[in-house]
Parts: sequence; C-alpha cells; structure tokens
Amino acid sequence: MPPSSSAYTYSTFLMIAGIACLVVAIFIWQWRRAATGARALFVFLIALTWWDFTYALFWAGVPGPRPSFWLDLTYLGVVITPAAFLAFALQLTIQADRRRSFPYVVLAIEPALVLVALWTDPWYGLFFTQPRNLSRGMISTGGPAFWVNVIYSYTLVLLSIGLILSRVLRSSEIYRRQAILLLVIIGFAWLNSVIFISGLSPLPDADNTPFAFSLAAIGFAFALFRYRLLDVIPIARDVLVDRMDDGLIVLDTQNRVIDINPTARNLLVVPTDLILGDPGERLGIVWHTAIGMIASPIPIQTEITITTTSHRCVDMRTLPIQDRHQRLVGHLIVCRDITERRRLEENLRKSEEKYRLLSLELEQHVQERTAELQIANLSLEKALKVKNEFMATMSHELRTPLNGIIGGLEMIQMPRYGELTAKQHSAVEMIEKSGKKLRDVINDVLELTALQSGTISLDPCPCAVDMVCTMALETMRSQAAQKHQQIHFAISPEEIVIQIDERRFYQLLKHLVSNASKFTPDGGEFGIEVVGNREAQQVMVTVWDRGIGIAAQDLPRLFQPFVQLDARLARQYEGTGLGLALVKNLAELLGGSVGVESDLGHGSRFTVTLPWVE
Repeated sequence: MPPSSSAYTYSTFLMIAGIACLVVAIFIWQWRRAATGARALFVFLIALTWWDFTYALFWAGVPGPRPSFWLDLTYLGVVITPAAFLAFALQLTIQADRRRSFPYVVLAIEPALVLVALWTDPWYGLFFTQPRNLSRGMISTGGPAFWVNVIYSYTLVLLSIGLILSRVLRSSEIYRRQAILLLVIIGFAWLNSVIFISGLSPLPDADNTPFAFSLAAIGFAFALFRYRLLDVIPIARDVLVDRMDDGLIVLDTQNRVIDINPTARNLLVVPTDLILGDPGERLGIVWHTAIGMIASPIPIQTEITITTTSHRCVDMRTLPIQDRHQRLVGHLIVCRDITERRRLEENLRKSEEKYRLLSLELEQHVQERTAELQIANLSLEKALKVKNEFMATMSHELRTPLNGIIGGLEMIQMPRYGELTAKQHSAVEMIEKSGKKLRDVINDVLELTALQSGTISLDPCPCAVDMVCTMALETMRSQAAQKHQQIHFAISPEEIVIQIDERRFYQLLKHLVSNASKFTPDGGEFGIEVVGNREAQQVMVTVWDRGIGIAAQDLPRLFQPFVQLDARLARQYEGTGLGLALVKNLAELLGGSVGVESDLGHGSRFTVTLPWVE
C-alpha cells in the first residue's frame, strides 16, 4: 500500500530534522570537540540523526529486505539516544571534576541487549507479544524487553534532567542560563515522548519522539551560538573559581567577558546585570586600567584604588592565556584586595624598634649558647682522649694472648709434635688464619688510635718514591696473579726523592693497593701513577683501579673508621672499614692529604698529595 500524503509530509519533516541534527553534530565535532561533554553530545546528535533518517525512510515507504527493516534499524538510534544524553549530563556535572570518573561503557550494555531481543524476536518473542502493526508508530503489542527498555530510557532521561537541575542550583548566575536552556530543551522532548507512549499524540499513527528530540537539537544549536555552550562550560567552577579569595576575570581575544567570579564582582563593583559574552567595557571603572594592561604581551601588575563604596587598595595582574600551540586565546585578570596588607605594613613599621630589641636579645642568647657549646666541645675532646687510651690499652691486652695462640698453632704444626691428620691440619690453618686476621684488626685499631691521639713520631729520610711504590705493588703480586689481574706503574719524572718517613709512606700505599686489588674483579687491572710538580713542590701519588667504584652519595662517609658503605659488600669483601681511615690519618701525619674520584661500576682513583721536600 503506497504511503499517504501525510506520511510523505511527516517523512519530509523527519528528514529536515535529521539534517539539522547532523549539521549541529558536525559543528560540535569540528569546533568544540575538546570541550567537556562535546563527544557525548556528538554521539547523542548522531543517534538522533540515525533515528530521524531511518524513521523517515520507513514513512516514505522505501522498500527494504523485509517490511520491518527500517523500523528495526530505527531502534539503533532509539536505544543510544537516552544513554548518550546521560553521558552528556554526567560530563557536565560529575565529570567536571577531573579527579572523578564514570565507566561509560556500562551505558552500552542495555542498548546491546535490547537490540539483540528485537532482532531475535521472531525466534524468542521477547520484544513483541503479538504480530506487529506496521501501519502505526505506536507499539501496542510490546513484550517484556520493549517495556523494560521504555522504563530504562525514561529513567536515564529523568536522571539526566536531575543532574542538569543540580547544575542549575549550583551554578553561578552567569552559567545558569546555559543549564536552564538545556533543561527546557530536553524537557520538551521527554514530554513529547510521554504523550506518545500514553496514546495522546496528535499524530496517533506516528511516533513524534524523534521529531521532538530533533527540535531539541535546534535548541542545542541556539545554545552553542547564543550562550557558547561547550565553549565556556566551567570545570569544577564552584570549587576552583567561585570560592577563590582573589577576583578573577577571563576575557577572550575580542575582549568579551568569558568568566567572572563573585569576588571580582564585589571587589571591583561590577554591574549586576553583566552576563557572559558582554564586552569588557561593562566591567566599569576597572576597565580603563585593564585595557592598557592587556595590550602588553607579557604579564603586568599594578595597584589601583577603588573609592566608589569604600577606600580599597587592589593589586591587579593581567596574564595572556595561550593554547598548546602558543596562540593567544584570551587574557586573565586577577585582582586581590590588599587593603588589609597595607594596614599591616604600617603596623609593622611602627613595631620595628621592638623587633630590633628582640634581635639584640637573640644575638646575646646566641653568644651565650656558643660559649656553652665550646665548653661541651672541650668535654667531648677529653672524652675522646679517654676513649683512645682505653682502646689502646684493651688492644694491647688482646694482642698479647693472641700472639701466644698464634705461636702455639705454629708449634703444633711442627714435626716434633707429631703428624696431623688432614682434617686437623685444615682446622689448625683456619684457626691460625682467623687469628692473624684478628691480630691485623687489633694492629689497625692500635695504629688508628695512636694516629688520632697524636702520639706517633716520624723518622723522615731521603726516600725514592718509585722504590716504595714498587714494594707496595709487589705485596699484591701473588694475590693479583690468582685473580688474573694486571698491575701497572707509571712515574713522571722518573727519579723523585723526597724527605718522608718511608715506613709510614709504604704503610699508606699498601692499604690503598690492597683495596684496589680487593675491589677489582678477576681479569681486571689496577696500578699506581706518580706525578711530581717541582714548581708547586708537590708529589701526587694516585692508586687507581677498574673495579666496582663508589656511589657519589657514599663518598662523604668513605674515610670514617669502621664504615662499610654497603652491607652486601661487607659480606662479599673482607674488611673492617679501618683501612681508608688509616690512609687519611697517615696522609695528614705526613703533611699531605688524600682525595678520591670514583665512577660507580667503572673504578676509583685515590690521590695522595705530599710535599716535595728534598
């Protein structure tokens, strides 16, 4: 049966409405896509476009694969429309706070299930209870899936209206018109849908819901241009702007007012009827100052005095606003009431004398405290001296019986006392080795204590630097061979003779060379470099290695006694942490100093600088 003239007319209006929805959707995608809520509104309008076009094709009698083909396709837009509008309302309200999120994919579950129920109805009968009447848009034989979708869709629309209504109640006046317009638009569409479902539609054979929603799209277009919807929607504005103590005004590149908070209205005595989009001249007396400031490409700050209602001092700053492409998109004016600050500054000047007296009193207190600290330092030095004496005494008392133990172990291994079994011999060697290590620790403690207490005397004599360096390297020759390490030595000039205590110099180098070999992996290399500078009267002896290196944050603790920089290294490498402390004290005793350069994972360089005295 061919469509009637009224059906053609209705189809034409639907096509026009669909085109209007599509135009608005394209505009939003092209120019407002990054704005809050733009993407959800775009989906909403595309769904309406689909609804209008497919419904228009049905009423125009365009043939399809089956009689209900265009009506079934229509439902793709029917089920998406309320879900997309709820997403739009959520983004305008809840999603305005970027710290909160909503799982929008949940909104796609019910539309998908409804479409499955519709397109499988011939087999399961969930969407219709009786054969469909394709001559009417009103569904009077709807099944459970149909009515569940109706209730669900109306619930989403009501929830959306509730969210936007809450926005109206929370918005400032300058944004309230946007929210009210949204309420009027969607309320009109929702009311038309209710009229259709209840059977009271003036077009009983046609569903006027898509047409009503499409008229709502025209309302959105009006909101886009008149109230700049999606262009100036606030993000958590009630928290970030409305409650600021500072006044804030935002202007676009045409000097139109894009935003203004209540503080700025009160502080600058702005006319109460100022609305979004008004020219900056309507700001009142402050505009004459602001217009000169925003002309500058850099931030400007000045002070103005407002005497309209009361005498106020206002600090005003203007800042250019740029987008991510560094293009100017507007200006920000920030105003702060500094009247109270000026009053406090005056009070501060009056109390200057009082604070000066307090400063003198504090200075006297610091001097007294400094004297107390000096007394405490003397006490600490005395305690340190007592500690050193105690350590020396205890170390002597430990070394005497320990020497006896080591001597006894050596005698046990002599043939005159009988042959030892392999296990006995191993145990005796382990005890002897441990005893010698303990003796070395005690000797180091005694040496360090003597160095710190200043009881060691020097015996300087002419000393060939190359000979002492070679002796120190030779002590590590056997250990280096076991680890397949290469030893290097270089000196410039070749013959350097200095006045120094040779035994202490050798002791210092032995500690450094031992550490170089110990912390260098198998197959690595270490050595000594000597550079003499006659003009500076200095000899610099550098012990270097290609070992594990030292982290920069550990260098300040390096020369402290009993310090192991890493507990893991303490287990992997034997040592007490006394070697470098002895090196530092020996270098200072010899009139020199020691420094270190290290690269973690690549090795270290310890440089001892000594005076060149011939």
